[in-house]
Amino acid sequence: MRATTITLAMIAACAALPAQAGDRAFAKANASLLTEEYVGQPLWSLLASCAGAQGAAHAFYAANNRAAQADESRVAGAQFLELAVDRLVVDRRVDRKAALEVTLPAVEAGRVSGTDALTYRGRDKGLKWLSMQTACDEIAGA
Repeated sequence: MRATTITLAMIAACAALPAQAGDRAFAKANASLLTEEYVGQPLWSLLASCAGAQGAAHAFYAANNRAAQADESRVAGAQFLELAVDRLVVDRRVDRKAALEVTLPAVEAGRVSGTDALTYRGRDKGLKWLSMQTACDEIAGA
């Protein structure tokens, strides 16, 4: 399975979000084979999607009595959301409340993608989630 098909839902969700001229985009210089499809996407929307994916992980792990992983996911989700809001405040010169409101659709899209990746029961179970986590780590490092 190609890496680009693993996170296709997250890419499509981010592409549908409104970008503006001042939005910092995910740069080709920061991309790997796993994240090359994200090049040109607003960085804030990718980070917000990652926050949602971590929120899905928190819920999944909590429901499966994996408290330590649930806590890690909760912390990671909060960090991704903070990065997304900070990026949007700088890019669009809006206050934090407005930035948070703009990020919410991307967070929800990421939550759906994260849930799909975590509950995938196919032959490569776990690979979708690992790919999503790795992509989010690369995006955060951009």
